[in-house]
Amino acid sequence: MVHVRDMAKAIGWSLTRPATLGHSITVNVGSNDENFTVSEIAEVVSEQCKVPIRYVGESNPDSRSYRVRFDKWCDLAPSDQPEWGISRSVEELRSRLVGDSSLVDACDRGNGKRLTRLRDLRSRNILSSQLRWN
Repeated sequence: MVHVRDMAKAIGWSLTRPATLGHSITVNVGSNDENFTVSEIAEVVSEQCKVPIRYVGESNPDSRSYRVRFDKWCDLAPSDQPEWGISRSVEELRSRLVGDSSLVDACDRGNGKRLTRLRDLRSRNILSSQLRWN
């Protein structure tokens, strides 16, 4: 997992990186210490937000037998390593959601769900059948 602020920092690095690295390189941005499954992220959210984990619909366990490694990123950009860990990220998101009741209300009404929102916009003829703005 990588916080959007850390990803923005990585994008900044990519725009100013040394020319000696060549025209194009591929690298995983993140930290080996912050490499989680979706279930592990859910557990952190559950613990910090004091809410139970609830699985809805079919459950397809993650069958990958590997974890992404970030060694190359660590070697290429040692001074631009991620600063936001999962606990700090979840706390920031939780505090912002708790602090903005309009966000919570919107999610409770279904506006926070993509399909519900798309259906609403389509029914009001704001989006076309091709999901383009009218």
